[in-house]
Amino acid sequence: MDMQRGKPVRAIERAFDVLLAVAELKPASLLEIQERSGLPRPTVARILKTLTEVGAIRRGMKDEKYHLAHVIADLARRLDPKDLLAEIAAPYLDELSSAIHWPAVVSVYEPDPGEYMLVLESSVKRSRFYVRPSATKAHINVLLSSLGVAYLAFLDEPRRAVVTARLRQSRDSHNLVGIAAGELEQRLEQVRRQGYAGRHPLYRGGSYNEPPADDGLSGLAVPLLHDDCAFGSLNVYWNRKAMKVEEAAVRHLERIREAANRVSAEAGRCLVAQSLLQGQWPADHRG
Repeated sequence: MDMQRGKPVRAIERAFDVLLAVAELKPASLLEIQERSGLPRPTVARILKTLTEVGAIRRGMKDEKYHLAHVIADLARRLDPKDLLAEIAAPYLDELSSAIHWPAVVSVYEPDPGEYMLVLESSVKRSRFYVRPSATKAHINVLLSSLGVAYLAFLDEPRRAVVTARLRQSRDSHNLVGIAAGELEQRLEQVRRQGYAGRHPLYRGGSYNEPPADDGLSGLAVPLLHDDCAFGSLNVYWNRKAMKVEEAAVRHLERIREAANRVSAEAGRCLVAQSLLQGQWPADHRG
Protein backbone atom coordinates (compact mmCIF):
# COMPACT_ATOMS: atom_id res chain seq x y z
CA MET A 1 0.00 0.00 0.00
CA ASP A 2 1.25 3.48 -0.89
CA MET A 3 1.32 5.29 2.45
CA GLN A 4 1.19 8.67 0.71
CA ARG A 5 -2.23 7.78 -0.72
CA GLY A 6 -3.74 6.96 2.66
CA LYS A 7 -6.10 9.34 4.41
CA PRO A 8 -4.44 12.14 6.41
CA VAL A 9 -4.64 11.97 10.20
CA ARG A 10 -7.10 14.71 11.02
CA ALA A 11 -6.03 15.01 14.67
CA ILE A 12 -2.46 15.80 13.58
CA GLU A 13 -3.72 18.37 11.09
CA ARG A 14 -5.69 20.10 13.83
CA ALA A 15 -2.77 20.03 16.25
CA PHE A 16 -0.58 21.60 13.58
CA ASP A 17 -3.21 24.31 13.00
CA VAL A 18 -3.08 25.13 16.71
CA LEU A 19 0.74 25.22 16.73
CA LEU A 20 0.73 27.58 13.74
CA ALA A 21 -1.77 29.84 15.48
CA VAL A 22 0.40 30.03 18.59
CA ALA A 23 3.50 30.69 16.46
CA GLU A 24 1.80 33.46 14.49
CA LEU A 25 0.14 35.22 17.44
CA LYS A 26 3.10 34.97 19.87
CA PRO A 27 1.54 34.43 22.44
CA ALA A 28 -2.14 33.53 22.14
CA SER A 29 -5.20 33.00 24.31
CA LEU A 30 -7.53 30.06 23.79
CA LEU A 31 -10.10 32.37 22.17
CA GLU A 32 -7.51 33.86 19.80
CA ILE A 33 -6.32 30.38 18.79
CA GLN A 34 -9.90 29.28 18.21
CA GLU A 35 -10.56 32.29 15.97
CA ARG A 36 -7.29 31.88 14.05
CA SER A 37 -7.59 28.10 13.55
CA GLY A 38 -11.34 27.95 12.96
CA LEU A 39 -11.61 24.91 15.21
CA PRO A 40 -14.30 24.37 17.86
CA ARG A 41 -13.43 25.62 21.34
CA PRO A 42 -13.52 22.16 23.01
CA THR A 43 -11.21 20.78 20.30
CA VAL A 44 -8.74 23.63 20.78
CA ALA A 45 -8.80 23.12 24.55
CA ARG A 46 -8.02 19.40 24.22
CA ILE A 47 -5.20 20.02 21.75
CA LEU A 48 -3.69 22.73 23.95
CA LYS A 49 -3.76 20.38 26.94
CA THR A 50 -2.01 17.66 24.91
CA LEU A 51 0.60 19.99 23.45
CA THR A 52 1.33 21.38 26.90
CA GLU A 53 1.76 17.90 28.36
CA VAL A 54 4.23 16.84 25.65
CA GLY A 55 6.21 20.08 26.09
CA ALA A 56 5.52 21.65 22.69
CA ILE A 57 3.86 24.74 24.20
CA ARG A 58 3.68 26.29 27.65
CA ARG A 59 1.19 28.56 29.38
CA GLY A 60 2.65 31.76 30.74
CA MET A 61 2.19 32.32 34.47
CA LYS A 62 1.86 36.09 34.09
CA ASP A 63 -0.26 36.46 30.95
CA GLU A 64 -1.85 32.98 31.04
CA LYS A 65 -1.45 32.82 27.27
CA TYR A 66 0.08 30.00 25.25
CA HIS A 67 3.69 30.26 24.04
CA LEU A 68 5.83 27.97 21.92
CA ALA A 69 8.19 25.96 24.09
CA HIS A 70 11.95 25.91 23.55
CA VAL A 71 11.77 22.38 22.09
CA ILE A 72 10.08 23.80 18.97
CA ALA A 73 12.84 26.38 18.54
CA ASP A 74 15.44 23.64 19.02
CA LEU A 75 13.83 21.58 16.27
CA ALA A 76 13.86 24.57 13.93
CA ARG A 77 17.54 25.21 14.56
CA ARG A 78 18.34 21.61 13.61
CA LEU A 79 16.83 21.99 10.14
CA ASP A 80 19.38 21.99 7.33
CA PRO A 81 19.09 25.16 5.21
CA LYS A 82 19.46 23.00 2.09
CA ASP A 83 16.40 20.99 3.12
CA LEU A 84 14.54 24.22 3.80
CA LEU A 85 15.45 25.55 0.35
CA ALA A 86 14.18 22.33 -1.24
CA GLU A 87 10.91 22.74 0.66
CA ILE A 88 10.61 26.38 -0.38
CA ALA A 89 11.40 25.63 -4.02
CA ALA A 90 9.16 22.58 -4.50
CA PRO A 91 5.81 24.33 -5.20
CA TYR A 92 7.45 26.85 -7.52
CA LEU A 93 9.21 24.10 -9.48
CA ASP A 94 5.91 22.26 -9.73
CA GLU A 95 4.14 25.39 -10.97
CA LEU A 96 6.90 26.12 -13.47
CA SER A 97 6.83 22.60 -14.90
CA SER A 98 3.06 22.79 -15.24
CA ALA A 99 3.48 25.96 -17.30
CA ILE A 100 6.38 24.96 -19.58
CA HIS A 101 6.08 21.14 -19.35
CA TRP A 102 9.81 20.50 -18.90
CA PRO A 103 11.27 19.61 -15.49
CA ALA A 104 13.15 22.05 -13.29
CA VAL A 105 15.68 21.61 -10.49
CA VAL A 106 17.15 23.75 -7.73
CA SER A 107 20.81 23.34 -6.79
CA VAL A 108 23.42 24.85 -4.45
CA TYR A 109 27.21 24.88 -4.40
CA GLU A 110 28.99 22.42 -2.09
CA PRO A 111 32.55 23.58 -1.27
CA ASP A 112 33.77 21.01 1.24
CA PRO A 113 34.64 18.54 -0.05
CA GLY A 114 34.24 18.51 -3.79
CA GLU A 115 33.36 21.84 -5.37
CA TYR A 116 30.19 20.64 -7.12
CA MET A 117 26.57 21.67 -7.51
CA LEU A 118 24.18 19.64 -5.37
CA VAL A 119 20.66 19.09 -6.76
CA LEU A 120 18.20 19.60 -3.90
CA GLU A 121 14.81 19.24 -5.56
CA SER A 122 13.44 18.28 -8.97
CA SER A 123 10.03 18.38 -10.64
CA VAL A 124 10.92 15.65 -13.15
CA LYS A 125 8.05 13.40 -12.04
CA ARG A 126 5.58 16.24 -12.67
CA SER A 127 6.76 16.89 -16.23
CA ARG A 128 4.49 15.76 -19.05
CA PHE A 129 7.54 15.10 -21.27
CA TYR A 130 9.93 12.29 -20.54
CA VAL A 131 13.54 13.09 -19.83
CA ARG A 132 16.05 10.85 -18.15
CA PRO A 133 15.51 11.61 -14.44
CA SER A 134 18.35 13.02 -12.38
CA ALA A 135 18.44 11.95 -8.77
CA THR A 136 17.81 14.41 -5.99
CA LYS A 137 21.12 15.07 -4.23
CA ALA A 138 22.91 14.45 -7.56
CA HIS A 139 26.42 15.95 -7.78
CA ILE A 140 26.94 18.08 -10.90
CA ASN A 141 30.15 19.78 -12.03
CA VAL A 142 30.29 23.57 -11.93
CA LEU A 143 32.21 24.81 -14.95
CA LEU A 144 30.41 23.04 -17.80
CA SER A 145 26.85 22.68 -16.52
CA SER A 146 24.26 25.41 -16.97
CA LEU A 147 23.30 25.39 -13.28
CA GLY A 148 26.95 25.65 -12.19
CA VAL A 149 27.86 28.58 -14.42
CA ALA A 150 24.63 30.43 -13.58
CA TYR A 151 25.70 30.25 -9.94
CA LEU A 152 29.35 31.14 -10.54
CA ALA A 153 28.63 34.09 -12.83
CA PHE A 154 26.44 35.82 -10.27
CA LEU A 155 28.64 35.41 -7.20
CA ASP A 156 30.07 38.58 -5.73
CA GLU A 157 33.69 39.17 -6.70
CA PRO A 158 35.37 37.89 -3.48
CA ARG A 159 33.40 34.63 -3.50
CA ARG A 160 33.87 34.12 -7.23
CA ALA A 161 37.63 34.52 -6.88
CA VAL A 162 37.78 31.92 -4.09
CA VAL A 163 35.49 29.43 -5.82
CA THR A 164 37.22 29.80 -9.19
CA ALA A 165 40.62 29.23 -7.59
CA ARG A 166 39.35 26.04 -5.97
CA LEU A 167 37.79 24.86 -9.23
CA ARG A 168 41.12 25.33 -10.99
CA GLN A 169 42.57 22.81 -8.52
CA SER A 170 39.68 20.38 -8.98
CA ARG A 171 40.30 16.80 -10.07
CA ASP A 172 36.85 16.52 -11.66
CA SER A 173 37.40 15.73 -15.35
CA HIS A 174 34.52 18.01 -16.40
CA ASN A 175 35.99 20.98 -14.57
CA LEU A 176 39.39 20.25 -16.07
CA VAL A 177 37.83 20.47 -19.53
CA GLY A 178 36.24 23.79 -18.58
CA ILE A 179 39.57 25.22 -17.41
CA ALA A 180 41.42 23.91 -20.46
CA ALA A 181 38.94 25.63 -22.79
CA GLY A 182 40.50 28.92 -21.65
CA GLU A 183 37.39 31.08 -21.96
CA LEU A 184 35.89 30.98 -18.49
CA GLU A 185 35.91 34.72 -17.84
CA GLN A 186 34.40 35.49 -21.24
CA ARG A 187 31.71 32.90 -20.68
CA LEU A 188 30.85 34.27 -17.23
CA GLU A 189 30.61 37.77 -18.66
CA GLN A 190 28.26 36.53 -21.39
CA VAL A 191 26.06 34.81 -18.80
CA ARG A 192 25.86 37.98 -16.72
CA ARG A 193 25.01 39.99 -19.82
CA GLN A 194 22.20 37.71 -21.00
CA GLY A 195 20.98 36.75 -17.52
CA TYR A 196 21.03 32.99 -17.98
CA ALA A 197 23.43 30.12 -18.65
CA GLY A 198 23.31 27.19 -21.02
CA ARG A 199 25.51 24.12 -21.01
CA HIS A 200 29.03 24.43 -22.36
CA PRO A 201 29.21 23.08 -25.95
CA LEU A 202 31.73 20.47 -24.77
CA TYR A 203 29.41 19.14 -22.06
CA ARG A 204 26.99 16.29 -22.75
CA GLY A 205 26.29 15.23 -19.17
CA GLY A 206 27.77 13.06 -16.49
CA SER A 207 28.03 13.29 -12.72
CA TYR A 208 30.78 15.02 -10.78
CA ASN A 209 34.09 13.16 -10.87
CA GLU A 210 32.62 10.52 -13.19
CA PRO A 211 33.37 9.86 -16.89
CA PRO A 212 31.36 11.85 -19.45
CA ALA A 213 28.01 10.23 -20.26
CA ASP A 214 25.73 11.72 -22.90
CA ASP A 215 22.31 12.19 -21.29
CA GLY A 216 20.71 13.68 -24.40
CA LEU A 217 19.69 16.82 -22.53
CA SER A 218 20.10 20.55 -22.77
CA GLY A 219 19.65 23.05 -19.96
CA LEU A 220 18.98 26.69 -19.14
CA ALA A 221 19.70 28.05 -15.66
CA VAL A 222 19.28 31.32 -13.78
CA PRO A 223 20.74 32.27 -10.38
CA LEU A 224 18.98 32.38 -7.04
CA LEU A 225 20.00 35.77 -5.63
CA HIS A 226 20.16 37.42 -2.23
CA ASP A 227 21.53 40.97 -2.06
CA ASP A 228 22.73 40.55 -5.67
CA CYS A 229 24.84 37.48 -4.82
CA ALA A 230 24.01 33.96 -5.96
CA PHE A 231 23.32 31.30 -3.33
CA GLY A 232 22.09 28.67 -5.80
CA SER A 233 20.54 28.22 -9.21
CA LEU A 234 17.33 27.08 -10.86
CA ASN A 235 17.69 24.99 -13.98
CA VAL A 236 15.22 23.77 -16.59
CA TYR A 237 16.24 20.90 -18.84
CA TRP A 238 14.81 19.16 -21.90
CA ASN A 239 15.64 16.68 -24.63
CA ARG A 240 18.39 18.28 -26.68
CA LYS A 241 16.71 17.63 -30.03
CA ALA A 242 13.55 19.50 -29.03
CA MET A 243 14.99 23.03 -29.15
CA LYS A 244 18.12 25.13 -28.85
CA VAL A 245 18.95 27.07 -25.71
CA GLU A 246 18.29 30.39 -27.44
CA GLU A 247 14.80 29.21 -28.42
CA ALA A 248 14.12 28.02 -24.89
CA ALA A 249 15.14 31.45 -23.60
CA VAL A 250 12.73 33.20 -25.96
CA ARG A 251 9.90 30.88 -24.95
CA HIS A 252 10.43 30.40 -21.24
CA LEU A 253 13.06 32.72 -19.70
CA GLU A 254 10.50 35.13 -18.25
CA ARG A 255 8.69 32.33 -16.41
CA ILE A 256 11.96 30.74 -15.25
CA ARG A 257 13.18 34.05 -13.85
CA GLU A 258 9.87 34.63 -12.11
CA ALA A 259 10.07 31.23 -10.41
CA ALA A 260 13.67 31.88 -9.34
CA ASN A 261 12.77 35.33 -8.00
CA ARG A 262 9.94 33.89 -5.93
CA VAL A 263 12.15 31.16 -4.51
CA SER A 264 14.87 33.72 -3.73
CA ALA A 265 12.46 36.11 -2.05
CA GLU A 266 11.01 33.44 0.23
CA ALA A 267 14.46 32.04 1.02
CA GLY A 268 15.56 35.55 2.00
CA ARG A 269 12.55 36.10 4.26
CA CYS A 270 13.22 32.80 6.04
CA LEU A 271 16.98 33.57 6.39
CA VAL A 272 17.73 30.43 4.36
CA ALA A 273 19.61 32.38 1.68
CA GLN A 274 21.83 34.01 4.30
CA SER A 275 22.63 30.64 5.90
CA LEU A 276 23.52 29.13 2.55
CA LEU A 277 25.77 32.03 1.60
CA GLN A 278 27.69 31.63 4.83
CA GLY A 279 27.92 27.86 4.44
CA GLN A 280 29.15 28.09 0.85
CA TRP A 281 32.35 29.81 1.90
CA PRO A 282 35.05 27.13 2.05
CA ALA A 283 35.88 26.27 5.67
CA ASP A 284 39.22 28.09 5.53
CA HIS A 285 37.50 31.38 4.53
CA ARG A 286 34.68 31.41 7.07
CA GLY A 287 34.73 33.94 9.84
